[in-house]
Amino acid sequence: MDAVTLAAANAAAKKNYVSRSGPYPIRVRDLPGAAGIPTVNTGLGTAVVSAANAASGITNKTSPPITRTNFRPFGVEPKFGTTFPDSNGWLGLVYTRTSAPPWALEFDLDSVGGVFELSTKGNGAKVRILVNGQLLQASPIALPNDGNVYLVTTTLTGGAGQYRIRIEGDSSFRFYGINMGPTDGVTAAPRRGPRVAALGDSFWEPTISDPGSYMAWQGLPGMLAYVTGWDVFACGSGGTGLVNPGPNGRVKYADRLAEVLAIPGLDVLLVPLSSNDSAYTAAQVVPQAQAIITAAKAGGLTGYGQIMFLSPWWSSGPQAIPSSILAHNDAVKALCAQQGVVFIENLTPPVVDAVSTTFAASTAAGAFSVQSTAAIPSGAWVKFGSEGKAEVRQLNGSSGSGPYTITFNGAAPFVNAHAAGEPIVQVDAAELTGTGRMGSPANNGTADRYTGPDGTHNSIAGAMFRAKRIASRVASTLPR
Repeated sequence: MDAVTLAAANAAAKKNYVSRSGPYPIRVRDLPGAAGIPTVNTGLGTAVVSAANAASGITNKTSPPITRTNFRPFGVEPKFGTTFPDSNGWLGLVYTRTSAPPWALEFDLDSVGGVFELSTKGNGAKVRILVNGQLLQASPIALPNDGNVYLVTTTLTGGAGQYRIRIEGDSSFRFYGINMGPTDGVTAAPRRGPRVAALGDSFWEPTISDPGSYMAWQGLPGMLAYVTGWDVFACGSGGTGLVNPGPNGRVKYADRLAEVLAIPGLDVLLVPLSSNDSAYTAAQVVPQAQAIITAAKAGGLTGYGQIMFLSPWWSSGPQAIPSSILAHNDAVKALCAQQGVVFIENLTPPVVDAVSTTFAASTAAGAFSVQSTAAIPSGAWVKFGSEGKAEVRQLNGSSGSGPYTITFNGAAPFVNAHAAGEPIVQVDAAELTGTGRMGSPANNGTADRYTGPDGTHNSIAGAMFRAKRIASRVASTLPR
């Protein structure tokens, strides 16, 4: 398909804000941005893990029933287990055919004694406790891994009072309820924001690559939930893509879509394109994207913004993005324009008053200067070519009076040959710049901090950055 502008892709969708669970518009004013990312306040209280199978330390304790009246789940629709002790509490659900996503629950606690106990399973899970939106400690609590039941006693510095409590767990977290004082009260926190399922690859499981201590809520889905206020379901599966089924019996996006669309009250389907599809052509990717759009619309996601496609993450600067990935990006963007579906562009974002011109002469592979029919500002990022041969480079300079000679870094020459008349379009920088990663810095861009030591996945800082970029693009697309 021919490339289209981002404005054309997103203007093609009609502004209809009705979701399957009732009117739930996604508005720019609802996005908290970086302010939604929790900070640490150790002065709020302490959380201490008990000995195995310890008795409650609260006199005449009560344990409110585990219901949605008392506790609001986020990130999953939890279920009770089938064997003891899991039969006494909530487990996260599997949406990816590979692993359960991270999940959380929130409740408002009216406390007389300023203390409550979380009852959970010692299965190696990591948990975090937030009080009034702030973390009690910087590092997650790592539970023992012996199968016993443990109590995590949270003592609130403020003593008696009203508290919003959030308990975050990774994929294996078990919630067996809480113990509290005999006259304490608890009620589920209200729903906030639309319910969003992210149908993606390993970034959306999430896989995190970071040398520090972390837990699953610090990956991309959790960070996106913080900066948007959305209830994000992590439905990623590592190694998969729109076409690529991935390893070990996993399946491509469309083949696990039915269970994702079955999430109760789903408002939005987010479909990130994947670097795992780099070996495939746009002609193979587009039919899969069309199948997802068709199924999602048939499932009731027909309003503007209820289906969003998203550019893939690439772990280094734009000059390293393969032509196949750029072709997928353009082709799916064009499809979204045809189908009235939002496309969130992060690979080659548009630039206001961008220069759009063509090759004045053919250029061989290996070249790092070209003849252009128009001048382009030095330092600009430019996409050269299209239809499976596109490449992105940053210009060093432009000279001449027409045709113009434009040059770019000789360390990243053209991979492909380009013919006269092919497009040359000024674009904004992609999500990352540079060629380094954590542990092996190149000191030439943001990849030094945002790409983890494995050279592929984002670090905690990278997940935070990428989530903020997605939220920013959403804010520029959706109505206020």
